Amino acid sequence: MCSWPPFKSFKKMEDYVKNSREPEPSWQKIRVHVMKSTDSYEKAVRLEEAACYTSDLNSEMEDVEELSGRKRKRPVDPDSSEDEINYLPSPPKINTYIQRSSGQITEEPQPPFHAASPKFSYMSCPSTANSASPRSVTSLGNKSDECFKRKVFRMLESIQQDVKEIKQSLKTSRGPVPTLPPSCPRFPCEHPDDLITLEGMLKDEDMFKIICDFLSSIGGNSAKDCTKRILGKLLSTSLSLQYNWKGTRGVKLGFSTFVLINKLIFGAVRNNIICSAATEVEVQEATKKWLMYAKDRDGGRNQRANLMANVIN
Repeated sequence: MCSWPPFKSFKKMEDYVKNSREPEPSWQKIRVHVMKSTDSYEKAVRLEEAACYTSDLNSEMEDVEELSGRKRKRPVDPDSSEDEINYLPSPPKINTYIQRSSGQITEEPQPPFHAASPKFSYMSCPSTANSASPRSVTSLGNKSDECFKRKVFRMLESIQQDVKEIKQSLKTSRGPVPTLPPSCPRFPCEHPDDLITLEGMLKDEDMFKIICDFLSSIGGNSAKDCTKRILGKLLSTSLSLQYNWKGTRGVKLGFSTFVLINKLIFGAVRNNIICSAATEVEVQEATKKWLMYAKDRDGGRNQRANLMANVIN
């Protein structure tokens, strides 16, 4: 009987086996058939792979040679003559006799040639291609597929465990969420004058870094998502309705005139680990679209739909 652990992580199971730890009493008992025992974990892994192809694990070297497709060369006795070594005859040539009668061509194979030596007959040599059973070939292929799937499953478990460890290390490496000083404008900005004040405060490098760290802690799944979240923190919906990227004379103001604010948004996006490769063009395009669709936020789309329905009625 074998005690099987309930671990989902292959690394944890491998650690128990390598360190020869005692199984827990609560583990499931499974009846197993021991094919071969070894004192090395690496040898056991190789034998497990070989067990997918054969059930005879008595000779490890023979199994490895069979799996690799290599064969041992037959030792040649130096005292034997060349005639004794080359006792196999060359394969006979099958001659065909073509008979022409009434426009038809028929081929009659000649009888095979028998070797002169009584020790060997060409007809008595069994064909290895015909002797292979289709069922055995199919079973070998199924075992190979099963072994391959098992390897892939182990690799996926290892990758999943590595991802969990990386996420955990990132959580522990992050410091506390930065706070804004009292002198900083209150977010989100409600009036164009608030943006002008913020633009002037960003000339101070220390203030720029504090606000940039604060906005980068908002996060996001992509450069576009991160930009939208930061803009939503900086600008209220009513204020974003007054801006587009370049501005429209007498209608909307230009957001591109705030050089330091746009630099702040780009720096906060790049500080995010997921968006560390984001470009300035990507952030600008996301900003343009966010300002363009400002009228759809906070129920604006539903209000326009209801207004259109009332006009039609």
